[in-house]
Amino acid sequence: SISSVTPAAGQENTVVTITGERLFGGSSGISTVTLGGIGALITRETDTEVVVSTFPVGSADPTLRDVVVTGDSGVVTRLVDGWTHSRITSILPNSGQRGTVVSIEGVGLFAGGSNATDVELVGVPVTEIISQTSSLIEVVVRSRPVT
Repeated sequence: SISSVTPAAGQENTVVTITGERLFGGSSGISTVTLGGIGALITRETDTEVVVSTFPVGSADPTLRDVVVTGDSGVVTRLVDGWTHSRITSILPNSGQRGTVVSIEGVGLFAGGSNATDVELVGVPVTEIISQTSSLIEVVVRSRPVT
């Protein structure tokens, strides 16, 4: 059984640790791990802990949230709703000038962390992060070029 997934949200190349019991399913190893329907690269495995690196999400179905570990024997261990693919769903307004407040909405925006430390718009750091939750980050557009 899977007892924890850390972090529980992320994007491409997120390193994820899955802990539990009998993850091999009675076999000698793990054949596959999927996070929300997307395969992950297994980097370390024991019968109680698996470390994976996430693959690009591409067009992942955001409603798929299960963590699935399949042992070499074919036995499947599943944690329902154990993973969230971090993604931005909207940016409003989608154009503006210096000093504009921009709202970035999405899912799992902290990618398993506790806050956003840096935000860039078109490759330029914002002036300030006004407020933030894992589903909404509000920022102020930089008032002068970065030097």
